[in-house]
Amino acid sequence: FFLKLRRPIAIPPRIHPSIHISIHPSIHPSLGSVCDLSVPLFVLFCFIFIFHAAHNYRTFSYREHPKNNEMATEDETTRAVPYHLMPLCAVFGMYAFLASIRAVYQIQASYRFDPKTATTAERVSPPTPVASKRFLYLILSIFGSIVSYGYMVAQVNNAIADNFVFDPYEILELDVGSDAEDARKRYRLLSKTHHPDKGGDDETFHRINLAYRALSDEVSRENWEKYGHPDGRQHETISLAMPDWLLNPSGGTAVVLVLLYMGMFVGLIVYVIQYGKRLEAKQKLDSDSLEANVNGKEDVKYLQEHLKDDSSHYEILYYIASTPENMKFAEGSLDKNLEAIRKKKEAMEEQRKNKGDDFGLDDGGWAEDDDEEDEATKAKAALLKKEEDDRKMAARQLAAATGKPIPEDPLSVKIESMDEGVLGQKWVEESLTKGGMWPPKGDLAKMIQTNSTYLIDKYAKPPKIVTLNDSSRVQLIRKNDVSELKKMYAAATAPSNIKDPLDIPSVRRNMLTLTGRLHSTYLNTQPILLEAGAKGLIDKNYFTQTMQFRQRNTMLLDACLRMALHTKRFNLAKTIVETLTMFKVGTDSATHQTNKDWFKDIMHKQYGPDGFPTIKVVEKRVETEGQNEIATGDTCALFLHMERTHAQRFTEAKLAQCKKQGQDPRMAMQLYQECWWTMMRANKIGDNEETFLAAWPFLVRSIAQKEGKIKVQFKAPEKPGKYKLLIDIKSQDFIGADQTLEVDFEVLPLEDVERKEKKEEEGQEEEEENDEDDDDDDDDDEDHDEEDEESKKEK
Repeated sequence: FFLKLRRPIAIPPRIHPSIHISIHPSIHPSLGSVCDLSVPLFVLFCFIFIFHAAHNYRTFSYREHPKNNEMATEDETTRAVPYHLMPLCAVFGMYAFLASIRAVYQIQASYRFDPKTATTAERVSPPTPVASKRFLYLILSIFGSIVSYGYMVAQVNNAIADNFVFDPYEILELDVGSDAEDARKRYRLLSKTHHPDKGGDDETFHRINLAYRALSDEVSRENWEKYGHPDGRQHETISLAMPDWLLNPSGGTAVVLVLLYMGMFVGLIVYVIQYGKRLEAKQKLDSDSLEANVNGKEDVKYLQEHLKDDSSHYEILYYIASTPENMKFAEGSLDKNLEAIRKKKEAMEEQRKNKGDDFGLDDGGWAEDDDEEDEATKAKAALLKKEEDDRKMAARQLAAATGKPIPEDPLSVKIESMDEGVLGQKWVEESLTKGGMWPPKGDLAKMIQTNSTYLIDKYAKPPKIVTLNDSSRVQLIRKNDVSELKKMYAAATAPSNIKDPLDIPSVRRNMLTLTGRLHSTYLNTQPILLEAGAKGLIDKNYFTQTMQFRQRNTMLLDACLRMALHTKRFNLAKTIVETLTMFKVGTDSATHQTNKDWFKDIMHKQYGPDGFPTIKVVEKRVETEGQNEIATGDTCALFLHMERTHAQRFTEAKLAQCKKQGQDPRMAMQLYQECWWTMMRANKIGDNEETFLAAWPFLVRSIAQKEGKIKVQFKAPEKPGKYKLLIDIKSQDFIGADQTLEVDFEVLPLEDVERKEKKEEEGQEEEEENDEDDDDDDDDDEDHDEEDEESKKEK
């Protein structure tokens, strides 16, 4: 088996540089057969058994039992019991039992596994196929362990039987030489006492029965005299029954067997614990890649349950926007808006009171000395302003010392529902409605209605009471105002009458933000938004929260893409890349030709005719490093040399932008990032089935980078034949820039490649031998020439 490993099996490359996956041998299929210790342990035990059989050949030879009237020598009546085989029997028997359970489980799991309906956790570690070498090795090891167990048990039983001398006279308590009639009488007498129906022991009665047969039956007596037992020779070749000496050991062997049993029991417990950990790790393997960017286990579980291979772009966007953490974020954003409204109202009320105190009338009517009062009022206002400036200066100094931001003045916060001309969520909704984009249309509206029951049951809550703050509620409790408390409790626990999920504030917020992002070009070109931005009439809280929503969803999409690539779900991965491009660019489709033409026009206007982002593949090849052919099971590699034809145009435009804005061009160029995914599928010629092999990102970290080389490793197909490698290069930043390449390669059977290499080595050896023979012939010719010259001189 180990000689079959002509080339080392390497761990597949990481799917993304920021993902570090620890692959357990029992999880990753390409490492399982190498790291499985069952085969090498079985080979080791076979060597031990062969050595023992060769060493004790004479001891295992059979002999004839001495006759009853002959005195047996010590060598004839004793035979060394191979006690060292007893622990080996226990090991082989336990291994055969556990391995059989494992084989049955693998068969059951293999036949139940369906890639189309399998969950993400099942795709991470699919069961071992029945038609695989690993399963074949398991079956062979089980068969070998059963045969070894049966053979060694038979040898121990034979040795024990040889040491046991069957004496019918002693069993029946008769004198040596008694006849058959005496045996019959004694048999009847003992049967009355030891018969199982009379309360006797089965084993004792069986021995009495054998002793009676040995003295009364001619055939049985002949067998006893010849072989020492009425049933004939008691030697076995293979015995699969559980022997008594394994269940009830005695002597020094008992200590070894008990320790062995305890070790096996402890090992079994450890294996069960490790299996549970591996199962948990297998179920969370793709979860870890998600949690690397998103701190929400609920989101991970939610996306695993809903994302399927045939999920559409809008289905993915809906599930991303409606994750539990995203909904909590929306609820928190709405609460922050309400809190901002409350603070601004309180600040406005306090300001109104201060103005009333400053300009109110006293009880004495108009004062006679108006000039003096005006001066006093001015002095008081100046003092209040100085105190306010000192307070702001102290706040700035405290913020600089502690690193905390300066608290924002509630009156300076622009809120759409309180300040005239401020644009926020209401304006976005009205603008999308005028453009016919709100309420959601098409697949997104279908997804909302399909999941309406779930959304209403989970997120439909009564509006939060904001008229009473925490201190007011505490006062109600202290006053024991039962009526007000009951009203608050009834409002908080009232059943929801919402029928449309979009009437739920958090659902409406996320779906509106998502729709606005997909139509961002339409919103950003509205004149009223440009004017409001120039005047500062923007609801800062709302637009800040939309930016946070965009960042969270981009991270979720990226994490879902890694999960799909790791579980080798090509259709889902391809759709997620397109969805990610839609969300980044801000368009409602990444595949419609209209959207592709629109994006192409934008690129041409901004970067010129040659500025459309394109990857040109200069060189592509598939090979097994260090080998001339590709054999089944090889770790192959795809080599790509790619050029960015748009690098110069992008660099010139960036330099011009930095010069116009007064920025450092070096910093701007280094902050640029561009990602192209390389996905590989293998299609056997003449077969319609495709296999997703691997994926790798081509990351561009500088806008001036003109070319790059990537090397993607993958495992060669198990079936030999001619294949067509489909290479999909997809951008997650640009629309209409994807392309598909093809590379033809052939996979040869591993056995044929080994035979060919062996023949080449033999041919090289023959050539070396022929070269040596030629050298010897040349030496002989030189010797003959020297002899001829000497003979001529002598003549």
